[in-house]
Amino acid sequence: MSLLNNFNADDVPKGNAIPDGTEAVCLATAADDHQTKSGDGAYLKLEVEVVEGPFKGRKVWPMFLLQHANPETVRIAKVGLAQLCLAIGCPRPNSNSELLNKPFRATFGKPSEFNGEEQSRVKKYGPVGGSAGVTSGLTPQGAATTNKPAWAK
Repeated sequence: MSLLNNFNADDVPKGNAIPDGTEAVCLATAADDHQTKSGDGAYLKLEVEVVEGPFKGRKVWPMFLLQHANPETVRIAKVGLAQLCLAIGCPRPNSNSELLNKPFRATFGKPSEFNGEEQSRVKKYGPVGGSAGVTSGLTPQGAATTNKPAWAK
């Protein structure tokens, strides 16, 4: 017996993107520099994983086009990257590795289309909790809390 018995790809929903307006705690798990295909620009590409909620385990790959002939394109990229850096408490990173494994809250935007499929898109980055880089609070007496989120190590 084959597992493919009665499988029909046309019956599988195509909309697999995280819905517009969804907020989720995420971590950047990889960060790499890339050249544009045309060779006249460069971008930072992150691998971001959702670590809490109904979309836990899903990944998205935001890109920040930091070198480009169009200054508005670079400005937009820098605004998004600045939001992320402030959200994780690292306002002046010196290397890509400083962006990794620090929780932040992502707000997802309207999915974009790529090669005929919907792709999830992060439209805003913010801190987890009330302050940038803070993942758990202190008790009023100043002792550390012991309730760690599932993604905390």
